[in-house]
Amino acid sequence: MLLRVGKQWGDTYSKTAIYKQDVLPTLVVAPKWVCLILLIYSLSAISAQGQKVDISLFHSEKPQTFMFTSMSGEYEIRSEGKAIESIIKNEIIHLSIDKDKINVRAIGTDFGNFSHVEIVGLSRVSSFRVKLITPSLESRSYEGNLILTVELGHLKIINHVALESYIAGVVETEGGPSSPLEFYKSQALICRTYALGHINRHENEGFQLCDGVHCQAYHGMSMNNHDVEIATEATVGLVIVDQNGKLITAAFHSNCGGETENSENVWTIPLPYLKSIEEDYCKQGPHSKWESSIKIADWKKYLKKNGFQNIDALSSDDYSYKQDGRQFYYVLKGDSMRLKKIRADWKFKSTYFWIIPVDDVLFFKGIGYGHGVGLCQEGAMEMARQGYTYQQIIDHYYKNTKIVKYQ
Repeated sequence: MLLRVGKQWGDTYSKTAIYKQDVLPTLVVAPKWVCLILLIYSLSAISAQGQKVDISLFHSEKPQTFMFTSMSGEYEIRSEGKAIESIIKNEIIHLSIDKDKINVRAIGTDFGNFSHVEIVGLSRVSSFRVKLITPSLESRSYEGNLILTVELGHLKIINHVALESYIAGVVETEGGPSSPLEFYKSQALICRTYALGHINRHENEGFQLCDGVHCQAYHGMSMNNHDVEIATEATVGLVIVDQNGKLITAAFHSNCGGETENSENVWTIPLPYLKSIEEDYCKQGPHSKWESSIKIADWKKYLKKNGFQNIDALSSDDYSYKQDGRQFYYVLKGDSMRLKKIRADWKFKSTYFWIIPVDDVLFFKGIGYGHGVGLCQEGAMEMARQGYTYQQIIDHYYKNTKIVKYQ
């Protein structure tokens, strides 16, 4: 194998370059072991970039009608392996349910009804926009192809897309459009690890992952920050594994409030790399604090419904509650219930809260946002702003893990 030493033809080279060339690079014959390493790395990168995944779009919306518009490249509509129509850039195709079939039409042309429809990109790079009409949702843009069927009275829309394009879309959806580069790299690692670890989560439904928080939020291709694509490409094929070489459960949340949670306090399963840690990075984050209020009479009703006894005689001060560090249960006069249930029932942002009685009202003062397990996104963002690398961020939140190339 021939290697070109240096940067690019015509660049100036440092004195530390091989053979100390200052102007033109030198072609040298690399040792066989170097060639082998480069070949393995290249093949693994190509494999990671070439892997395709099937993602159910608008999974919880039960779509009935939508518009498809080609943004780049040429597309072709197919059914049962036969071409129906070619779609040029900016052409709009209308797709809707007609009884148990999919009606496909363009302006002035009805192509008919079909049981199965594929919209396939014919160009090397193809992207499209989907505008859900029923129910109405904002447009989203995607790469790859679409596979359409009718199921239980709604359209099942599957995006057949390159894994790394999907990862970039998830990173932007989950991490926001204006975060630091090293944070995006850590988020790409997490999203890729989660996707590959749950790749067959919806196998029995005819696809691999959904686009909701049940899997990972995916609202289309990355479009708003080039750093997301840079971060995804810089970490292509990389995943996080535990000490046994298994993909970790790469849990993350918005803000931990200064203390992450043990996995067993949320999902009952203890994992050695998802242990509670204290940190200060997220304490000034936008989701670090929250407040709510409930009338004492309503709180009493709720507690009685959940098995609490002898609470009618309690004074308002008896409802005062404080957590010295994250707790698992809410305890009042010998009765208890899981804080996780209270959070879900009252739609609180976290289980990490205090209760302050004032007259006939209970004021809930909470910190953090989310379940608190794993990586704290706002904490990781602040670490990135302070100059920490994505490797250091991963090490901080997932103890005793390694970053490896996925095989």
